[in-house]
Amino acid sequence: GPTGPEEHVLPDGSLVTWTWDPDPRSGEGSVTGPDGMRAFGLSGPPIVPALTDGSAAGTLVVMTADGRRILGRALGTGRNRWSRPYDGALPVHAAAQVSGVMLLDDGAAMTAIDVRTGSLLWSTPFASDLTRGAALIDGERVLLPVHADGAAVELVARRIVDGAPLWRTSLPAGTVALGVVDQQLVASTGDVLVGLG
Repeated sequence: GPTGPEEHVLPDGSLVTWTWDPDPRSGEGSVTGPDGMRAFGLSGPPIVPALTDGSAAGTLVVMTADGRRILGRALGTGRNRWSRPYDGALPVHAAAQVSGVMLLDDGAAMTAIDVRTGSLLWSTPFASDLTRGAALIDGERVLLPVHADGAAVELVARRIVDGAPLWRTSLPAGTVALGVVDQQLVASTGDVLVGLG
């Protein structure tokens, strides 16, 4: 696991903390309610989305310390609402949570789970090296660079709630990075920035 403590403030004002032990397969954490009182302990690190619309705010998603399961914990009581196996790469982080769907990014695939039930909704591999670890999301769609035939890279827009592909387009030859500059999607070839869309 990473070194140093993690702290996250949730939309309801709860504070989630996690600290890895020197043995990276264990650690300790807790959830403190908005009133400052400790609500419950954690058996693994929280997976808190970088971007959220506040949907399914009553459920905290937690990875077990051994990385084999993902749990949905009720924020009010700490009870497990659901538990599901996890067989993706580690570490994993939550790119976003929209309409109750959490997008999990393990650096090789984007996986969507329903935060309310833990159900797997969809999963797809992508070329994460081009987005520099930050998913490109507009609230309804996630844009994922994918390797097409040979060395070509294409950009695919998928609907967040069900993973349905909405469109696909080729990226400029030699694209090494994608990003957003002044609300414009751009591709960098290393020498040139190209505005897309």
